[in-house]
Amino acid sequence: MTQRAHALQRWLTRVIWADPVTRWCAVVCLAAASWFVYVVLVSPVEPMLAGWCLTPVTAALAASVCWRSGSTAGRSPASRDFWRRVAVALSVFSASMTVMTVDAVNPDLSMTTRLSVTSATLHAAGLGLLMWPLFTLPVGARSRTQRVALWLDLGTVAVAAMTFAWHFAADAILAAPGRSTVTTSISIALISGGLVCVLIIAKVALGGTPALHPRALYLLGAALGVGGLGTALVVVFVQETSVDTSLLVVPVAVLLIAVAAQQDLIRTGDPAPAAVTRPRRRFSVLPYVAVAATDALMIVAIADDADDRLLVAAAGVGLTALVACRQIVVFRENDILLTRLDAGLLDLRHAEQRFRSLVQNSTDVVSIADAAGNLTYVSPSVHRVLGRRPEVLVGMSFTALTHPDDQATAAAATTRVTAEPGATDFCVLRLRHADGSWRWLEVTSANLLHDPSVAGVVSNARDVTETRLAQDRLQHQATHDDLTGLPNRALFTERLAACTGQDAGKRFSVIIVDLDGFKTVNDTLGHAAGDGLLIAVAGMMRAGVRAQDTVARLGGDEFVILLDGISGSAVDQTVARIIAAFTAPVVVDEHRLVTRASFGIAEGRPGDDPAQVMRHADIAMYNAKTRGNGGYTHYRDGMRPPSNPDPDPLHVMAMTTGNTDAT
Repeated sequence: MTQRAHALQRWLTRVIWADPVTRWCAVVCLAAASWFVYVVLVSPVEPMLAGWCLTPVTAALAASVCWRSGSTAGRSPASRDFWRRVAVALSVFSASMTVMTVDAVNPDLSMTTRLSVTSATLHAAGLGLLMWPLFTLPVGARSRTQRVALWLDLGTVAVAAMTFAWHFAADAILAAPGRSTVTTSISIALISGGLVCVLIIAKVALGGTPALHPRALYLLGAALGVGGLGTALVVVFVQETSVDTSLLVVPVAVLLIAVAAQQDLIRTGDPAPAAVTRPRRRFSVLPYVAVAATDALMIVAIADDADDRLLVAAAGVGLTALVACRQIVVFRENDILLTRLDAGLLDLRHAEQRFRSLVQNSTDVVSIADAAGNLTYVSPSVHRVLGRRPEVLVGMSFTALTHPDDQATAAAATTRVTAEPGATDFCVLRLRHADGSWRWLEVTSANLLHDPSVAGVVSNARDVTETRLAQDRLQHQATHDDLTGLPNRALFTERLAACTGQDAGKRFSVIIVDLDGFKTVNDTLGHAAGDGLLIAVAGMMRAGVRAQDTVARLGGDEFVILLDGISGSAVDQTVARIIAAFTAPVVVDEHRLVTRASFGIAEGRPGDDPAQVMRHADIAMYNAKTRGNGGYTHYRDGMRPPSNPDPDPLHVMAMTTGNTDAT
């Protein structure tokens, strides 16, 4: 089985066989067609009850499918209204066929004439109700020129259809002997209805409509062709056979309408992707086929010396005139477009040059990457930003230049922007410069993989290194001491609060350090010497703790140390290292100074009040200070601050000038 046959089988299964109502409609239609073929080709069956009973059933089933399609949520208002109106029309057809069935079953019924008039009235009403939603469907023509061309094409098809109807049907009906006025009127009415159906088919086929699925339109056109033109052309032969051809035409036509409704209903839950939807063709061959067919009919009529050969020839001339008018409209539209194009080509070239100049001379880096993340285009500005040539980067991925700490950020941004067509994303990351330094870039990306003219992810990268460094400097100044570079009180408080809020069972220690006799240094040697001593002391304490510990300056000569995760003897060892470091002389402005400090230690645990832990360390520090030997004291429950916390500084600070060692 060929691929086309497989596709047809899948379509039949999905559209017809998967829905129970549509499936039963197809079964009934197949039964009606089989019965009709048997009656015509094998043996007439009397009475014709089977055939007449099947036609209203198919119309009722098709009406059910159309009403369900029009009542399904998520449809456009135009589509919902269309299918509901078609359902009403088919319901009227079903009633008409029911009356005709009663008429056929009871040929001697006294109400036969009344039933015939009733069925004819219902049939005409159903036909009108079916034509109305088709005629009011919005077409795809937009501009005035397109609408004029559409109506010229419709006129061409209509004239050709009327010519064929007259030649093959109307003339024979009017000239047939023994036909009553009522029969002739009904025949002409059916022919006229068929011509209107052809006109509607041409309107929908030529203009198109966004309200219905294209396959649904094709099926509706086929239904109207079978039910309209088919009925009109067989009127001539009805008198010659005992079988009414509508018993075959109607089931087939309503089945095609039911399948069209089911096809349009499936479209609601399974829309075609916008990226692969084919644009509608801007021209149709239907008017030209109509002209060619009429020309062929004219040749046949002239060759057979038909009575209506003059009428057919006049129709051919009229069609030629309509086609000529259609071509004039098209030529005029093309002339306007070409004139506008010629006038705009220069502006287009200037716009292209301006755009290219803007991209190439922009300080931002514009790049395009394919679905795999490889660069397909990089603007020349990348040389100013990263010191790299654009042609070298094409084929590479920016990931190769991304800072290791920002790899996860870049990967997450790529995932978000490629998740769906049209998605955008923003991130900030570091890329390596050709000189080995790192540059901060703000990257805005847009997914245009679905756009054939781009077919990639477009990124706009702006160098914000200087801004980022300035922000980092401001942030550092806000959280660090200007003199020593240590964290200030605000940052220390934040880190202490983090320790008190961590998991239970993890202890920490706070050590407040106060230099002994620092005021004497400022008063005798000056503030420059005092600042130098503070800087040296800060370095000693920072060297005596771990990397995860915090040494901060609270102000003046007061420091604080946060030891995260240790307590007890480990704290004593840390303090001992710092005290030993203080014994080394410090040279400040040619003065060799040996300093001592008092240490107050308070242990804490998660859940403690940070302010209370600081107060305990402060009390312990003042108790150590009263001893006057530069030692340390642990806080104990009930410990109170001493009454005289400031001993004589001359006993705790020894200083000399010149190269004499301090004692």
